Amino acid sequence: MVNIEMLDTISKGDTLLSEWYSIDYILFGTTNANILQEKLGIYFNDYLTDKASLLSILNELYKRISFSRKLQISNKKELLEYSIHVSDDAKKKAERLVEKLIENKTFRNNIKNAILTEQSRTSKSYEESALNIVDKTIKKFAIDILLLKQPLFEKNKTKESIIKEDFYSKTLLDSYFLLRDKLQEYERGV
Repeated sequence: MVNIEMLDTISKGDTLLSEWYSIDYILFGTTNANILQEKLGIYFNDYLTDKASLLSILNELYKRISFSRKLQISNKKELLEYSIHVSDDAKKKAERLVEKLIENKTFRNNIKNAILTEQSRTSKSYEESALNIVDKTIKKFAIDILLLKQPLFEKNKTKESIIKEDFYSKTLLDSYFLLRDKLQEYERGV
């Protein structure tokens, strides 16, 4: 079990490694590379490359806003437990966020349009498309909560304030969102 006291103190490399595993867990429900390789097949190496690119961009963004996270993990088992714990927490927060956002008419219309678009592109029923779109939205928000919420909150930043700071920061954030969406495509079967 994860010791909550240890969550406040990991080396930068361990933090990125935790985020590496957490992304896998959010998208695929596993941190096991063999299972990922089996699920992704010929796209496995592309997935790893894109995930490494996302974390590199994220690391650069953290530097731009002077954010660093320190945790103390002594072995791989603790690292995996921690990664799963923070992933589950991010997913729960994302589910609550989607529940609140669905009350917003604009968000609800965007979800409906995404469902209809997916339904028209596939042979899925409306219900299957709805479940797929809601799951995709929850996972997107979970990754953002995991990777962006704490840094932005601690540095009193918003997505909009980062974009306004300078072109490089805007480019980093745009690249992050593009790569996050690309990682979700791997989960959906590219």
